[in-house]
Amino acid sequence: MSAKACIDCEVCGRSLSLLGDGKVRHHKRPGRRGAYVDYCSGSGHRQVRWTVGQRLRHHAGSLWAVVEDRKDTPHRDYLVRCLDGAKGNDTGDILVAHGEYMHRDGWTPVEVPA
Repeated sequence: MSAKACIDCEVCGRSLSLLGDGKVRHHKRPGRRGAYVDYCSGSGHRQVRWTVGQRLRHHAGSLWAVVEDRKDTPHRDYLVRCLDGAKGNDTGDILVAHGEYMHRDGWTPVEVPA
C-alpha cells in the first residue's frame, strides 16, 4: 500500500492529502469548526507549485511565464513576466503575485514549444 502525498495548503498551511489532480479536498482552517464556518479559500484549488519557466494563460487572455518561485516569502509569491499582453497588460510587465492567486481558477498551463 502506497502512502498518499501530503502537502501544506497554500492558504492556511493545514497539512492535507494531495489528490491526483494536484488539488486538495475542501477543508476548514485549523481551529475553525462548526457548520457555519467558511471553508478555507484554498479548498479545491491547485496546490502543486508552478515551476520556473512554466507558461500560464490568464483568463483575460495574456500569456505569462513564471520567472521566480518565492515560496519562502510570507505569501508564497511568484514573480511572473507578461509574454503576450492583453486587456491592460503590456508585454514585458512584471508582476509579484500572491501564491493563493496563482493557484486559483483563471490560470491555465501552456506547453512550452520545443
